[in-house]
Amino acid sequence: MFVDKRLLVHTVNVAKPTPTKDRTLYGEHVEPTWQVLNHVRFQDVISTQGTDNNKDRSKPAKLFVYPQYTPEATFDDSWIGGKVMFNSTVHKITNIKYFGYPFSDGVFSYEIEVV
Repeated sequence: MFVDKRLLVHTVNVAKPTPTKDRTLYGEHVEPTWQVLNHVRFQDVISTQGTDNNKDRSKPAKLFVYPQYTPEATFDDSWIGGKVMFNSTVHKITNIKYFGYPFSDGVFSYEIEVV
């Protein structure tokens, strides 16, 4: 399996979800710790459902991360609810899919679904 690095042209910031009960001494929310990921692919799509005046627009997107080119990135289910910032737009992580190599335990890629 091979992905050309020239196709991975995007840079995003990711942050794990912060617990809602985790507050500072004076009750302020804790700011998330952002991590920069280079050499990733971010695909966003605008989808419209419904007709006439009952239209509902959503902007689902997918983030493709390849550990071969971004070794500092490891994702598991604790990232669901986290944030992805791309082009100054913050998206929420809704699902994470893992794709592994056929004959080893290594992860080939992560497909992260965001809204």
